[in-house]
Amino acid sequence: GKLPPALPVPVPELPTGDIPSEPTIPSAAALQRRLSAADHAVLEREGVLLIKGLLSKKEAREVLLSFGANKKLLDTKPEQKLRASTGSGYGGGYTTIVKQPPALAAACDALRGWLTPPPDDSQDKCLLLRYGEGGVNWAHQDQAQSPWQAVLLLNPPTEYEGGALYIVDAAEEPLKRKEVPFESEGDVVVFAANSNAPGGRQWYHGMSEVRRGRRFAVGLFQ
Repeated sequence: GKLPPALPVPVPELPTGDIPSEPTIPSAAALQRRLSAADHAVLEREGVLLIKGLLSKKEAREVLLSFGANKKLLDTKPEQKLRASTGSGYGGGYTTIVKQPPALAAACDALRGWLTPPPDDSQDKCLLLRYGEGGVNWAHQDQAQSPWQAVLLLNPPTEYEGGALYIVDAAEEPLKRKEVPFESEGDVVVFAANSNAPGGRQWYHGMSEVRRGRRFAVGLFQ
């Protein structure tokens, strides 16, 4: 017989609010200062690194609100939904950002200059990520030339529970999931997306279940 219709995937609506006519854009010097405490050696050794406050709370908030205010920043194609039937996860969706808000573009440029090796030129796409209650992204590996990807949080962690990015070394026995929760909006978690990372370890990554609330973020270097 026919399969039952697919259940709707719950994805939270983008928040709306006033945004300034002149957006807040961090200078290159300010971003370099914010990256100065980030230890690349830890990233290479552990496969993941939390960089606190790459964007300020105000800058992160403006980036988030800009997506709700200007739909032209996002791809017109239907949002890709995570469904259990595809093995990718559940309760979330992602949309390609076709025009990056200035603060987001500045953050991407700063991270690209900091990472070694830098992301491949073909990996210049950013994705708007939305997860609601029950949302989860199962462990997976992205095959690309560059070993690095990153996730930038856009809303305060107080607005949700769970939703921590995690990594797994597939060769480790027993398997251990290392979670790296965000501490504030504007934080970035950089992680090894595949075995091209230093050491050639088989890194996988995912997101723990959002147990309450909603989580908005941007995936970098896709």
